[in-house]
Amino acid sequence: MGQTTCQTSLYNQGDYSGRTIFQLICTNVPLGTIVSFTSDNPNTVPPITLMPTPVSNYPTFIAGMASEVPAGYTCTLNYCFTLLPGVVPPPGFSITMEAHIPIGENRYAVTKIG
Repeated sequence: MGQTTCQTSLYNQGDYSGRTIFQLICTNVPLGTIVSFTSDNPNTVPPITLMPTPVSNYPTFIAGMASEVPAGYTCTLNYCFTLLPGVVPPPGFSITMEAHIPIGENRYAVTKIG
């Protein structure tokens, strides 16, 4: 595998609790790139973790998971990517992280992370 690059960001769930969706949005990320994320605070069910996942769609790929998150939950999220050896990020390459926080029945607030 190639070199792994990570970004760390603080996350605060705020006043809402419930099933929160965490996702990485990959734009112009080369096929085969490995993406993942993890939280340093395991007090969610399940813990906020996306195991290493290969990018399998181009130019847009989304990978994520859902977790029951209590109100007031805070953590440090670490999200990473590993390019295949010899591959360089192309123009427009970006990986962003979002949380979709429940704020009512069938209503979510989208929070950009990082």
